Amino acid sequence: MIADGIAAPVPASGAPLRRLAPSGRTTGAHTRHSHHMRASERADDVADRRRRRLERAGFPGPLARRLARERGRDLHALIELADRGCPPDLAVPIALPAEAPAG
Repeated sequence: MIADGIAAPVPASGAPLRRLAPSGRTTGAHTRHSHHMRASERADDVADRRRRRLERAGFPGPLARRLARERGRDLHALIELADRGCPPDLAVPIALPAEAPAG
């Protein structure tokens, strides 16, 4: 890579080196902090979309918010049960047996 007539070193991977800001961090949008913020924002967006879908299927707001934030939940099974007329309070223990109240 040549910049201003001076050859810059290129790592073995072939990717160009990134310039460092005076703080010692890389410049641009690929800093560790901005990556974390984008991932957090994406997770919030996904949870919001899941919440809205659960609410459209008839789940009350607080339950929809809790289920939407929890990863690994089969929301499709919940929504399918609700779409077939199953009340949300019954759909949760059917589709998510670990959520069934003890006793």
